[in-house]
Amino acid sequence: MTRILLAVGLVFLVAGCAAKKPVELRDPRVGDVAVRQLQPASSDHYAEAGPEEKYDYPFPFHENVPPNYPDALLAKQLPPVSVKIRLIVDETGRVTDSAPLDSATSAEPEFFGAMQTAVREWKFTPLVRIIGSVGRTDIVYQGGVIWYQGKATALPFHQDYEFTFTQRDGKGFVSTLAPAQP
Repeated sequence: MTRILLAVGLVFLVAGCAAKKPVELRDPRVGDVAVRQLQPASSDHYAEAGPEEKYDYPFPFHENVPPNYPDALLAKQLPPVSVKIRLIVDETGRVTDSAPLDSATSAEPEFFGAMQTAVREWKFTPLVRIIGSVGRTDIVYQGGVIWYQGKATALPFHQDYEFTFTQRDGKGFVSTLAPAQP
């Protein structure tokens, strides 16, 4: 009888130990950054194509990395903050400058600094104006070449983005939303 009680007690002891979950350590200081391309107002869009003219609109490279959540702000555990930025891109598809588009940047300038650091490395295909269809034009950009039928010219352009910085569940996930084409 003692052996039976001992065996039953041992089963309960093992079952009790197996049911305990390991303790999860969470670091609340991990951030998440999402980005979306903003659609320009009609008056702030690319030029309208004239007769015998068309545009090949730019798009960002898939390798463009969103900014990191600033380490200095993680301890503050801020609510989500959205910040808008305008990127100035040259005719080769390289970001040459950026500017804030809203006042949220002044509340926590570290967010804008993180955005500037990231987008400085971004690359785009160029905005190209094509006139006519006679001849062939090669456009060189960011290590690539695109050819067009007609007289093609790469142009500088600007693109607006909104970044949302969040902290959640002690884990950082960076989600990048695919930009909409014009």
